Amino acid sequence: MDALTKRAFDPQYALFRVTPDHLLYPNPLSGLAVGPDHLQHFAFLGKVLAKALYESILVEPQFAIFFLQRLGGKLNETDDLFSRDPELYRHLMSLKRLAREGEGVGAGVRDL
Repeated sequence: MDALTKRAFDPQYALFRVTPDHLLYPNPLSGLAVGPDHLQHFAFLGKVLAKALYESILVEPQFAIFFLQRLGGKLNETDDLFSRDPELYRHLMSLKRLAREGEGVGAGVRDL
C-alpha cells in the first residue's frame, strides 16, 4: 500500500499539486491533465485512504490544511490562503492594510 500511495499521490501524475510547504491538495485542472476519468482516480484514492485509515496504516501523503478543512465541511478563512500561496496572501494583506489606511485619508479629504 505504501508504494501505491507514494506513486498515486505524486504530483507528476497531475491529480495533486504541492504547496510551498510540500503539502498536497487536489489539482483543480486534473480533468485537463489526466482526462475525463480523473474523478474515478480520486474516488479510488479515497477508498485506498479509507482502507489505510480503517487498518491503522500510516501512508506517505500529507495534505494541506485548507484542503482538509474543506473535506471536513469547514469554510476556509483568509489566513488559510497563506498555506496555499504565501505571496498572494501577503499581497492581499497589503491591499487590506492600504484600504484601511486609505479610509482615514479619504475621510480627512471629504471633511475639507
